[in-house]
Parts: sequence; C-alpha cells; structure tokens
Amino acid sequence: MPSKTHRGPGPKKARRNGRREDQNELDLPDFWDGVVYSKPFLLYFQSLFLDAVTRQAPEVLQSLRKDVWERAKRNPDVPNPTLPSRDELLTRWNDEKLSKQFHLPAWVSRYAGVALNLWSADPAWLEAPGWPSVSRGWAWSNQLPEDEIAFCLPRLSWEICGEPWSKFEEKATAEFRLALNSYRKRVTSLALKYGFEKRPRKRSRDGRHSLVAFDYLALWQVCGWTSEKIAAEFDSDSVGVSLRAEGVMEQIHWAADAIELTLRRPSKPGRPRKKEI
Repeated sequence: MPSKTHRGPGPKKARRNGRREDQNELDLPDFWDGVVYSKPFLLYFQSLFLDAVTRQAPEVLQSLRKDVWERAKRNPDVPNPTLPSRDELLTRWNDEKLSKQFHLPAWVSRYAGVALNLWSADPAWLEAPGWPSVSRGWAWSNQLPEDEIAFCLPRLSWEICGEPWSKFEEKATAEFRLALNSYRKRVTSLALKYGFEKRPRKRSRDGRHSLVAFDYLALWQVCGWTSEKIAAEFDSDSVGVSLRAEGVMEQIHWAADAIELTLRRPSKPGRPRKKEI
C-alpha cells in the first residue's frame, strides 16, 4: 500500500508570517511598465501558484511524471504508430487529470510542457524544488536611460592617521544611506515620468504575507479543502492575529483573479470524500 500523500503546510515552525518559506520566491518589483503590459504580474503569479501546488498537492507533478514523462520515456525513439507520443500522452493527461481531477485551468498545460522538456533535458530538474521552470514569468519591458539611473557612491576617504576606523565607518554608512535614499527618490520620479506605474500593494487583513493566498488557493482548488480547514491549518500566533475563514476566502478570490482561474464549487456538506489508499 503506498504511503499517504502529505498535504498541507507542514509544521508551524516551518512557516514564517503564516506561510512556508520558499527559497525560489522572489520579491515583487516596485514598478511595472503600464504601457507594454496590461497584466504584468500574470505570468509571475501563475508560476508562484504552481509552486504552491507543488507544495500543497504534490500529486499533480507526480501524476505528470508517471502518466506522461515516464511512459513517453519508455517509448522507442523511432515513431511507432501503435504507441502514443508524448504530445498525445500530454493531451490525454490534460483531459483526464488536469481539469477533471485537479480542477486546474488549461493554461497549466503550457507549464506542464515546460516541465517535461526540462526533465528530458536534465534529470536534475526532477529534484528541483517548486514547479520546474527556467524563469519566474517576467517579460522584458522598456528600460530607463542608463546614464540617468546610474548610482554613484559618495566620494569619501579615511584619514588613517587621525581618525579611528569606527568613526569613519559610521560616517561612511550614514553618507551611503543618504545617497541611497536620494537615489531611490530620483529614480522613482524618473520612472513615473516615463510612464511606469507603481505595483499595487496587497496584504492580507491579518498581516500575513500576501502570497500565502496561493497556498490557500492550491488547497481549495486541487485538494478540496474548505476555508475553515485552511484557516485552522494556517492559524498561527506568529502574527498575533487569528486567521478566519472569511479572510481565507478573500485571499482565495484575490489569487484566483490574479492568475485567471475559475474557482471550483465548494464541496457539499456531508458529501462523502474518497478515501486515499
């Protein structure tokens, strides 16, 4: 009998601010190019959601690997009309698993294809944390003039015969911070002048990291958890505020809209759940 698949965020001590730490998670930039992209964070948020799916519902990638990659790998290099190709296996997986079993949208198929290519190119990708991806979903945007965004360090020198190092270090640190703050204000003003827009800042009402919403969404959408169960699992004293089901649903709706995903219908009360074997 196979071991039961682990779900959920794991021990509370492994979480920070209500969510598990992810070494591949990047901070969002402060600006985006509003002229070039109408939804600049779409691909990035989609990749973060798939990382959350990998954490909370590892059976999705396990199914892709078993039902598509491993079966395609066993097929001979010479095409055989009696054996399905990898594309045919992926199409079948999309129809039978992706939508019906895991309740995931069609755009996930693109990321599934990338995962298959990476696994085939280098088996080390099989051990990579998160959903296999060579990028975090960012696209190129117009750059500001390089000569106008160059950062220049303050011109300082240490009077080694008449000044203790501690004094110079204190003075240099203060000058550097002043220059850094001035640089940020200058480039921010320049970015707004060139049509860039500040990213919206989204934070949950209880002070937890906003991107924990993708973990909530993965548990709701793929694992069939209720908002009450998610709240109970993620509730932590680390932020000093109790997590409520209403707050969880607010974050789930935000995350679903951010990645263009249609939420599944809630499970009916009293409906029997399939047992894992």
